[in-house]
Amino acid sequence: MKTESLKKFTNTSYPEVYTIDGQYVATDGHIIVLTNAPGDADACPLPGKIKTYFLSLREEALKNPPTGAFPATPQKTIQTECRDCRRKMCDDCDGAGSTTCSECGQDVKCDTCDGEGYLPDHVCPKCGGGGMTEYPESVFIDGQKFDGRYIQIINEALSDVKCNVRTFDESAVLFFTGKMEGDEAWGVLMPLRW
Repeated sequence: MKTESLKKFTNTSYPEVYTIDGQYVATDGHIIVLTNAPGDADACPLPGKIKTYFLSLREEALKNPPTGAFPATPQKTIQTECRDCRRKMCDDCDGAGSTTCSECGQDVKCDTCDGEGYLPDHVCPKCGGGGMTEYPESVFIDGQKFDGRYIQIINEALSDVKCNVRTFDESAVLFFTGKMEGDEAWGVLMPLRW
């Protein structure tokens, strides 16, 4: 299995894929996914403290595999500011969104930034440089709120998914298991803060 297969689980432009005991693991801080596919040389070994945490998560998931049904991807979406866009201040209006008309002296909407005050620093593939994206609505499972984007990613990447909300290390987390490209995979998704 290639590291690119695991990178789809992370929700950032800079996902991290490591190896742990010869297997792949991916994380972006909100989700942790491990597969039993053997790792290769293009992934780094997991650092010490994090490795201990991952190993205890894996042990918990293997000892008590999740059995509950995994939720469907939410159909309702919300529009939100793109997290992957880097924006810069408009040079023509200095971030004000308006400029002074040379003919009448009144403030008018800046044509360069369309009155926003900021422009994309690069064209992001998620939003095309528009700065806004649509994401699936959050999902509630056993009283905990989870990011709908991760629910969608898990549904698209894994088959036969099972899950349970459990307390681990004094925090409620969503344990899940499934199959990815024929390999067993398990993971943990952190809930959203209220």
